[in-house]
Amino acid sequence: MAKILVTYELKAPGRDYQPVHDYLQGFVGWAKPHPAVYLIKTDVSVADIRDRLKRLVHQDDPVFVVDITSSTWATYNLPKTSEWLNSR
Repeated sequence: MAKILVTYELKAPGRDYQPVHDYLQGFVGWAKPHPAVYLIKTDVSVADIRDRLKRLVHQDDPVFVVDITSSTWATYNLPKTSEWLNSR
């Protein structure tokens, strides 16, 4: 199983974080070390996690999902981060 780091930012005032929390806390192994950060242990791909989260957040909310056990990663609405990761 991979160890995945997930970060997000719900920008719109009054947004409901609960669907995001429910999804991420649905994984058997998870920790929440920071208000907008989860660590999860799963066999689900970073792209699949990102795609599921895209359905739970507003289209302008950034999402970052990275496999911290390897070098795979996926982002949403974070072009500078994607550019930086692609260039290294």
